[in-house]
Amino acid sequence: TWTILFVPLSVALFLGGIGFSYFLVMPQSLHFLMAFGGENFTPLLSMESYLEFVLLMILPFGVIFNMPLLMTALSLAGLVQGKTLKKGRKFIILGSFILAAVITPTPDILTQSLLALSAIGLYEISLHFIGLLEKAKNRRL
Repeated sequence: TWTILFVPLSVALFLGGIGFSYFLVMPQSLHFLMAFGGENFTPLLSMESYLEFVLLMILPFGVIFNMPLLMTALSLAGLVQGKTLKKGRKFIILGSFILAAVITPTPDILTQSLLALSAIGLYEISLHFIGLLEKAKNRRL
């Protein structure tokens, strides 16, 4: 029964991540890039470089937004446990910021922080949901 829900939920989470990136993160990133050179430089964007930038910006958010679904699937399969994931929280926080610094195409801290903080928030939501699933599973046993 869970597998029927995973595909539509995955698409919805992916589109949610893309929407979050496009409407909240992209304007800030573009503003940073356009103001980066100061008044002495005129930015010349080609359509190809703009599309590449947009894709490099929104795809990581779409993928990161699928993390709760992946973690829940791993938990349902018995491959991870909630308390193990809670113990690794500090490594996830550090890893999120490192990954965000590598993935985002802009050097500004705001874009990197938005990706890292959304990944950490989704991780916490996943932990809460996995905890609820484990409680329900323990009640049935």
